[in-house]
Amino acid sequence: MSYFAWLRRACVVLLFVLVAPLTARSQTPPPSPCSPSNWTQADNNGGFPYTFCPWTYLPWRVWLPDNPAQIDQTNTAILQQLYLPNSAHGGVNDPDTYTLSTVGVLPTQTDQGFSGTPLYVATPSDPLVHVDCTNAQYGCSDGNGNTITSIHDVYIPAWARPPCVLCTFPSDNGIAILQPTGEEFGMYQCVWNRDVVNGDSVGNGGTLCDFEGAYIGTYTTDQGRNTGNTSGGNLASALLTTYEEVVVYGQINHALSSHVGCVTGVVYPAPVPSGACDGFTGIPSGSLLWLDMTRAQIDADPDIPANMRVFAYAMHEHGMYVMDTGGYADNSSSSLSQPVIEQVLAPLYAGTLPQSPWTQWFNDNGGGIAGDAILKLQTNIMPWNLLGTHMKVLDQCYAFGNCTDSIPDPGYQGGNNPTLPSNR
Repeated sequence: MSYFAWLRRACVVLLFVLVAPLTARSQTPPPSPCSPSNWTQADNNGGFPYTFCPWTYLPWRVWLPDNPAQIDQTNTAILQQLYLPNSAHGGVNDPDTYTLSTVGVLPTQTDQGFSGTPLYVATPSDPLVHVDCTNAQYGCSDGNGNTITSIHDVYIPAWARPPCVLCTFPSDNGIAILQPTGEEFGMYQCVWNRDVVNGDSVGNGGTLCDFEGAYIGTYTTDQGRNTGNTSGGNLASALLTTYEEVVVYGQINHALSSHVGCVTGVVYPAPVPSGACDGFTGIPSGSLLWLDMTRAQIDADPDIPANMRVFAYAMHEHGMYVMDTGGYADNSSSSLSQPVIEQVLAPLYAGTLPQSPWTQWFNDNGGGIAGDAILKLQTNIMPWNLLGTHMKVLDQCYAFGNCTDSIPDPGYQGGNNPTLPSNR
């Protein structure tokens, strides 16, 4: 064998050694460090633990291939030509699209608060409340997108409150409570401002409040979907990004969520279209957006701030769903909001924390608390308008898990101290 032939062969062997593991890892993600079974580790002390990721693998926790084969070209063009240019500072829905927000301190004055859905954890010692689905405008549902006619009595902490109880402006008041049975109970437009007491009732003119829609779902077996009766179709905990994911561990193990200005039509997993576009065609409710940049490319891109890389990684590995419209004056414009993050109200109302655990992260990255008790960040956020052709809309088969290159559930590796997945 000549020297050059030997050198070529050695280079091929070396290339295989270097590339094969990367290729294998890109198609076979590491086992998830979190599980729906870890709902028992959740409490009211400051956000949900990293070890807990609710609902089944599909559709919210799906891993995406590094180069998905099935791109929705029509809606990708709409995303790139309409939504992304409008999602800039000074865009059509600024500041809604240009602000990352979460509650910062306990709302105590009129028009303090936020329309994001807070999550509480109930125990058997909390008040037991009767639920009446009769005459609810949008009805009741289970955790798999089915309509149901009744929901059993639920526990609600006495001190719990909806997110915008002091607001005079129009607001979505959603609330979700983890039950001692491993279920999540949620309501839409149920507002009260007193302590819950044993024997209270909700819905149909209840003693605590009425509601427009409600659901009940089991973390370990259900998909985390509703009929669109409390949101665009996902249960409250399905797409919320938590403090522990972003700040403590730097790894998000599920898809993100973005509210948009308007939509046209519906694809799975959205059950109904929300906020129809006026005079033009938008992307559908349920669209799964994907960022075609690897972690190395994300790290090297000067337009993506360092503090937002964890969100960008998740957009490449899990995507970002468009499930609902919101935060806009009307539905005549198209744009993307910043990723939806959790509203950590529980420890504020319980009195265990004086401020949100997100406070220091917002301060460190150029944001801070506003007069409406909300932490806001308008710099160092996702630059949707600068990502251009890197943003794609995927075929809904990835949400179903039946694309030709869909990745099966990699499983749960267990343990109370999660090992982070290797960078892809």
